Amino acid sequence: MNPLEGHDRLFAYGTLQLPAIMRALCGPAPDSASLASPEPAALVKSLDWAWTGAAAKLDGFARCRVRGERYPGIRPQARASTAGCVYTGLTAEHWRVLDLFEGPLYERQRVQVELRQPHPVTDAPRFPRSAAFAYVVRSEFMGTLEDREWELEHFAATHLAEYVHSCQRLRLELLADP
Repeated sequence: MNPLEGHDRLFAYGTLQLPAIMRALCGPAPDSASLASPEPAALVKSLDWAWTGAAAKLDGFARCRVRGERYPGIRPQARASTAGCVYTGLTAEHWRVLDLFEGPLYERQRVQVELRQPHPVTDAPRFPRSAAFAYVVRSEFMGTLEDREWELEHFAATHLAEYVHSCQRLRLELLADP
């Protein structure tokens, strides 16, 4: 694998799948800065500044609830597969913020994901593989993972607003202390 391949890609499988959380932590999506065009369609799109991830899955890893927390972690597990999304265009500053957000429970590891992309002409599904980074629970913390799946829909329905607010506070703290 090329050592630079995937350096700007994040495989998100938990709370970071939600564009509101990515925006709260990392600011506008990388391509939104180029939307300063006076074209009406570009102006409308620039108001959103949403992070948009490509649907993907990571084979060989299981997503589990972290005991006592609202977020998940992943661990290596044969025959398991974890759905998520891949964000592209991450910069060194994005990685700095995300590393601090994820904390000591996780380590950023390069992984191979399968992207879920329609063929540009036939719209038939294609599944190309791509390198990306994912935050994997460190081996010394595997005991904090429960043997049950974490559910994005439940998290979004019950905790999203509060979590976005805490992520915005963290971002402000990090911006004040580069």
